[in-house]
Amino acid sequence: MAIAYSTRLNFRRLESHTHAFWSLVAEDLAGHDNERILCIPQYTVTMRKGPNNQDPNISFESTTGKSYHERIPDFICLWVGRGLRTQPRPFQLVSGRKEDLLKKLPPPSNNASALRDWCTSAPHGYAPIPQPDISPLIDTGGKPDFWSDILNWSTSKVVARTTLFHMELKRPPNRHIETPLLFLDSLKSLFLKADVCSSGQRQLIFSSEPKLQRLITIMAVGEWWCFQISERGRKGKPLFTASMQNGQNYEFLDKKCYPSSTSNTRPGYARPCIPDHFWGLVPNNSTSTRNPSDTVQSHNPSDLPLLKAAESPAEHENNKECELEDQEIFDYNGEDLIQQAGQNEEKEESSGEESDSPIGSNIPMSNKPVSKDVPQIRYLRLHDSNEEEQPVSFLRQALPLSHHRSKFMLFGTPASNQRIYLIRELVKREAAFWEAQCGNSIS
Repeated sequence: MAIAYSTRLNFRRLESHTHAFWSLVAEDLAGHDNERILCIPQYTVTMRKGPNNQDPNISFESTTGKSYHERIPDFICLWVGRGLRTQPRPFQLVSGRKEDLLKKLPPPSNNASALRDWCTSAPHGYAPIPQPDISPLIDTGGKPDFWSDILNWSTSKVVARTTLFHMELKRPPNRHIETPLLFLDSLKSLFLKADVCSSGQRQLIFSSEPKLQRLITIMAVGEWWCFQISERGRKGKPLFTASMQNGQNYEFLDKKCYPSSTSNTRPGYARPCIPDHFWGLVPNNSTSTRNPSDTVQSHNPSDLPLLKAAESPAEHENNKECELEDQEIFDYNGEDLIQQAGQNEEKEESSGEESDSPIGSNIPMSNKPVSKDVPQIRYLRLHDSNEEEQPVSFLRQALPLSHHRSKFMLFGTPASNQRIYLIRELVKREAAFWEAQCGNSIS
């Protein structure tokens, strides 16, 4: 993150410098216990009417194909069901020196067909093995010995896949903003762009996966982020109202996860000692033995002084709320979504593009110009507490309504840690649901 905010290494404040940080966050949300959950950067989400038989060498920018649309989230998390091909050709490592192996099986010299078979039979140091005597779609207990060898990936096939969450990143805000009000305006403007891009991605994901019922969206601007949970056909409705849903247990939402402050001697919160992996921020079935003086006290940003005195900025048009209906807007009734080259000169902004505009051109300016000598300022909280998420006593209180965006959060704060844990648990249960749905068709 220091690289992303560096004026020497990232003087244009490009979003690409934040990918390294948020890729670690995405991997943490996916967890490390399930090999079928994959985080993929710059994954192209596509949908077209009919089979995908278009020549892959033809550019959709210059050629009109069948009804087609695509979006490219910065990161996407997929659950992938894996099965065994009908006629796999596995191989395994054999003992012996390379020279001995070559002597036993020298390459043919004249026959082109025999040379091709020799080159495709197995890598150097490996030998083909008989096909396993198991069903093409195996269950968890029927893994063959070669299943975990990365070289045998061609024996696998994708039998099911679904999207668990996707992430949209935008460039960090300028660190030379004079007042907290202008910083909030800049943050809102950047999150509005992230919201527009992620909304198009979400709509296409729902359209391309008819069985998908729930999708998590994460939007990040530098070290600030927010999230959204969308359920198909339940816009504005409460989420996870039942403790058991789709065979998954959601009782963790109603367990106490944040100590309430009983002896608040001063405004704000006390600095905690080094946490042992979100202590006090995640549900705990046992009684805590930690010293109560070490707990984080309740946040009340309205009682805390601002970093600097704020000036009232001018009204800005780009602060208007952009409400997009999260419905399946992609209609493929014979309509071509790809136009001929030259018909529309205006290019729609994609999620992967980075702005070529001058530094700070996207920041709303007040009537009084910001001085060029403004030092670097890192705003650690927003002057309006209603714009920022706060720690909660129960994780259910951290859930926004379906299709509604949460408030902003600074990554690493207690409120952020709670939501990270919340999303990780939801992803884990969503993956378990899909595994139960697919049954023995996955490994």
